[in-house]
Amino acid sequence: MVGSSSGYIESLPEAVQRRIEYLGDIDEQRSDLEAEFDAKVKQLEEEYSEKYAPLDKELRDIVNGVTEAPGVVTEEGADNVPKGIPDFWMIALRNEPHLETLSFTLVFKFAENPFFKNETLSKTYFMGDDEDLVIRDIKATPIEWKSASKNVTVKVLKKKMRPGQKGTPPTKQTPTESFFNWFTPPPIPENEEEIEEEELEGLQAAMEDDYEVAEIIREKIIDHPYLWFTGEALQDDESSEEDYDSEDDGATPGGETDDESPSDDEDDSEDDDSEGEGEEETKRSKSTGKTGPKAGAVDSQAQPQECRQHNADLERLVDTNDEWIVSRTGIRRRHILAQGESLADHALLAAQRALAAAGVPAADVDLVLLATSSPDDGFGTACAVQARLGAGNAAAFDLTAACSGFVMGVVTAAQFLRTGAYRNVLVIGADALSRYIDWRDRGTCILFGDGAGAVLLQAGGEGERDNLLGHDLRSDGNGQRHLHSRFLGAGDKALNDDTASSHPAFANIAMNGSEVFKFAVRAVPKTVEAALGVAQLEVKDLDWLVLHQANQRILTAAADRLGVPADRVISNLAEYGNTSAASIPLALDEAVRAGTIKQGDVVAIAGFGAGLSWAAAILRWG
Repeated sequence: MVGSSSGYIESLPEAVQRRIEYLGDIDEQRSDLEAEFDAKVKQLEEEYSEKYAPLDKELRDIVNGVTEAPGVVTEEGADNVPKGIPDFWMIALRNEPHLETLSFTLVFKFAENPFFKNETLSKTYFMGDDEDLVIRDIKATPIEWKSASKNVTVKVLKKKMRPGQKGTPPTKQTPTESFFNWFTPPPIPENEEEIEEEELEGLQAAMEDDYEVAEIIREKIIDHPYLWFTGEALQDDESSEEDYDSEDDGATPGGETDDESPSDDEDDSEDDDSEGEGEEETKRSKSTGKTGPKAGAVDSQAQPQECRQHNADLERLVDTNDEWIVSRTGIRRRHILAQGESLADHALLAAQRALAAAGVPAADVDLVLLATSSPDDGFGTACAVQARLGAGNAAAFDLTAACSGFVMGVVTAAQFLRTGAYRNVLVIGADALSRYIDWRDRGTCILFGDGAGAVLLQAGGEGERDNLLGHDLRSDGNGQRHLHSRFLGAGDKALNDDTASSHPAFANIAMNGSEVFKFAVRAVPKTVEAALGVAQLEVKDLDWLVLHQANQRILTAAADRLGVPADRVISNLAEYGNTSAASIPLALDEAVRAGTIKQGDVVAIAGFGAGLSWAAAILRWG
């Protein structure tokens, strides 16, 4: 039943098929209720956040000794009476048992069956620091098989009898694939110090794979069993491997860069219109008859200095401070659209400078591809950028893939170049998510900023190396509930006098931060490794890792899992925050301008975010 119908459901009696169809109706009703639940929870959170605020402030002030509790009088000069309540938070955290274990248990109940005696099988995961996703231990119910022949986790092979040998033929048990193997978790030794490093890494990987199965059951199958029974929820997990020569796979972004985001000591009133040469020396390889993409230049555009928003600016809106934000995200400031500015304004500037750096006139551009989730127009913004750019010969369209958009845009552009359809494709990553932020929601307002970046990809000449070495694109719509900005309108607009002429709108961004964190830390290393596999490279072959700039802790945790040293990870989060589809070209631009990323370097770029979607590409910088 994987990926398509196996014919099983169609073979069932019509009455059973109709029952299955009705389960689909139940699943749709559940999805509607989940959306309604999320909306009401959000509304309640906002309502009670205001009620909690004065109580939380009073508690903090008393604990920290800023104010005194009513009725408490302390004599002046009493040295033996400390301010506030010493060690309050440390003891409170220590006394919370879930912070000790962060565990959860899955319980499976079974009817009488011919295989094992257990009526229930359970599996418990004991976690350490949730932010680092450390699995401390896994416990499972031992399965009591009714006999050795009923054990579905092993296959019994009978050995041949020797000539003249009498008695029962000898047997041999060999492991076989079965879901019930999952109830035998990887053995965890009491003393990890006695294990070799390579063995320890293998154990951790096995525990993570085991945990991923639990997450799938817990987060997907239990909530929507109908979709999994029918196979509708299944996706093809096999990599869509294309028959590329390993010498010819890839795109080569490169060239001069020019960023209009001035440093703190620069004059904001001056525009930097310097143009880069964009002339590149491309490495040669054997001719294969295939024309692959290279790139002319990468450039970016962020808001000028007066539109910077520092962490301290948020203190008037939410209960936060610079130290708290930096410690949890790595972000110190962000740039946001000024009054009267549009996304197209900044996408245009980034595009103009990328073309100038490459030395390519706008009239020679064949395609403008704008990766964005926050267009100026509901029908898209790419065409507006194309017109203002003067690229009259180019087609233009938006690509919506949230924070994975730029990577998916680069891979999409490469296909047009590889087929010979186009010679010059301009890929822009731009977002203005400040429009979709509840600036009184501390969970999101501290994260997002606005920005734009662009790269010109060009078809290489005969025999030139195609420097998009490999890629991997992924999606999982089941995770959409963790990060979304949903439409707020009604389905019967035309039939309702109250809404017939109303304007549509989208909700502010809603995010389950802990779930998105766990998704990113698991998904990013896997997609980078998959793209490396297509490129026939290993992690040790990477010179630089440029991830979507979402949260410094995500960057650090993902790099650690990949085994990439911290000094090989590009980060500019402190200045820009999370700029969605713009974050990777912004980071690339700064790294190339600074001479950090050089010609010939192997660079992994990876995006991840709403959808849920995630993607990686391996580039050889040219």
